[in-house]
Amino acid sequence: MPCSDGELRSEVASTTDLVPSRLFVYPVDSLGGIEVRAAEVDARSLQHERHRMSVAEDGVFLSQRELPRMGLTSVRI
Repeated sequence: MPCSDGELRSEVASTTDLVPSRLFVYPVDSLGGIEVRAAEVDARSLQHERHRMSVAEDGVFLSQRELPRMGLTSVRI
């Protein structure tokens, strides 16, 4: 973003400046999330984050794009 002196300044905060106020994980892709107080990071993502997905009997992946009500489904770890 241009500043008054003509220089460009980044709007992106340093990662040391970021502090999340709430943290959610989504264990099953396209289903509702779970608020957690803390989460461990594994080799791919946050622990429990989208490691599973819903699949129809014919093997087709189910998504909130086609079935928005999936987001209302509660899950537990």
